[in-house]
Amino acid sequence: MLYISQQIVSIRRINIICTNLDVDSVIPVADSSKDIISKIVSSSPRRYALVGQEQDIFLPLVINDLDEIKSKIYPQDKSIVQLPFYSYRSLLRIPLFKKGDFVYLINFWSSEKDTFTEQHKNALQELLGPLVGCMQHSYADAPFYAPERSGSLSGYERLSQCRGLSNILDALRRVVPTRATILIQGESGTGKEIVAEAVHELSARKDQRFIRVNCGALTESLLESELFGHVRGAFTGAVSNRMGFFEFASGGTLFLDEIGELSLPAQARLLRAIDSRTIQRIGSPETMSVDVRLIAATNRDLRQMVREGSFREDLYFRLSVYRLTLPPLREHSVDLDTLVRYFIRKKAEEYRQDAVPFPSRDEMRKLYAYSWPGNVRELQNVVERALIDRCGSQPGAPLQFDLTTEILQSDTATAWPTLEGLEKEYIERVLKKCGHRLTGPQGAAALLGIHYTTLRAKMVKYGIE
Repeated sequence: MLYISQQIVSIRRINIICTNLDVDSVIPVADSSKDIISKIVSSSPRRYALVGQEQDIFLPLVINDLDEIKSKIYPQDKSIVQLPFYSYRSLLRIPLFKKGDFVYLINFWSSEKDTFTEQHKNALQELLGPLVGCMQHSYADAPFYAPERSGSLSGYERLSQCRGLSNILDALRRVVPTRATILIQGESGTGKEIVAEAVHELSARKDQRFIRVNCGALTESLLESELFGHVRGAFTGAVSNRMGFFEFASGGTLFLDEIGELSLPAQARLLRAIDSRTIQRIGSPETMSVDVRLIAATNRDLRQMVREGSFREDLYFRLSVYRLTLPPLREHSVDLDTLVRYFIRKKAEEYRQDAVPFPSRDEMRKLYAYSWPGNVRELQNVVERALIDRCGSQPGAPLQFDLTTEILQSDTATAWPTLEGLEKEYIERVLKKCGHRLTGPQGAAALLGIHYTTLRAKMVKYGIE
């Protein structure tokens, strides 16, 4: 494209950008200079305006003296010398097409003043005519750039974006002002921790600590010390006083995840703390009062466990003062679009990818047709894998989702694995993909979206070496 255009007029660079209709966000899409986009991203492009933004972006724009523009827009900002456009003196911008709330534009840059004429503009528009259709098909409905704040959305903000969870939000608003203990139930990966975060954020305790405890990762020997603390010399290795989770969370919220994994002796010790609202550090005769908002979560059927004798009935009633049951993703697929957009923003920011397009309609149809046994966590992993596979591609390259699975697609109940069997199989597949690396950015724990200790506990539970 650059070579052909140079036969018409003296230009040094061509780039395609995208902007929203408010012209307050400029996204690099493609560039004739291979290293330009990384320079743009590293120089925080959101802080400067689109050149000529006061003009109608749906009309061609010719600026034959960029020196004057630069001196007017950036009189105080010395850092513009790092930006790619700073070395050019003339610009011809031609609108390509509009998709959704975004407009695609192509820029022709020249190092000389007074480069572009009306004839040049007409000739380049004619050259672009047959190519616009191909470009429009290549680029997705709307590029999705990771804004600076994407990774900091609160639990409540994430929930409020999901229309399919409006009944959960209504229930939260009712229970938050009370001191009632909350039991959050739902399949693995449905977002129980996000709901717990939302309870804390909406409550009067929002400025105090929110402490997460994964009960499945606590070994029997350390459980009491982790929850209630210990004093120096209480046992071998207790070289100093240590505060437990209950004491540390006092005044705030204590979230006990995977509560169904606690052994019966551990359940008894927890019941005493809930009943009396006091704790006693191991090795200390003193009791101390604690003031915590308790939230528990599980993917297991606690009522069935009570019937089987593996979960205490009295503890179940203490925990389930107010119950919230989260639906699996397949039952609120209306939120797929919202969730995919959120994960693209979040993960693109982590991987420093720019100009990531929203998936094509065909790719989204694949997501809607899938049953999502791993729920929202699995969706996040699918999006993350697509972004990883896209690394090294040209900006604007489409996302492609890998939904290959060994689950038998059968209508008979016997053909479907149990939830635990499915989780074990998924962990084994992820471990294989990561070369059995557990930690680090490319480790299995990061890919699964769980803490390392949780992964280790699940590996022990399922006998995975």
